[in-house]
Amino acid sequence: MTIEQLRKQDKKHAQAIANYLIKRIETDQCLKEKIEATNKTLKGCIDYCKTEARKQAEDGCAMIPDDEVYEWAVHYFLEDSIKESAKKKSVTPATTDEDIKKYNKQSSPKPKKETVKKNAKEKLVEQLTLFDLDF
Repeated sequence: MTIEQLRKQDKKHAQAIANYLIKRIETDQCLKEKIEATNKTLKGCIDYCKTEARKQAEDGCAMIPDDEVYEWAVHYFLEDSIKESAKKKSVTPATTDEDIKKYNKQSSPKPKKETVKKNAKEKLVEQLTLFDLDF
């Protein structure tokens, strides 16, 4: 990553971190060499900071001071053991007609038998009425 790439940030949070790193580079030659020598990106740095913030979150909320986030950014570039996160895009496999037919067979409701209805009608027919009784 070059200094010019740091300066060309379009999002405010990325600009804030990039500006801090640029100021820090002016006094820290080691940091400058690490940033220029690695394949790490500012996006990877921001992802790392997000991960660290999530670790400190309580009930889904985290309040992190700016200085701490800036130190995470410096640590990200200085530490060789931290690798650029490679997020994999989830790819859904294409479904075939066979898959669709198999799914439809498994999930389709079975038709109800008509014998149940016939039995119910027979029961109604066999039932006595008040007129059938002799008084």
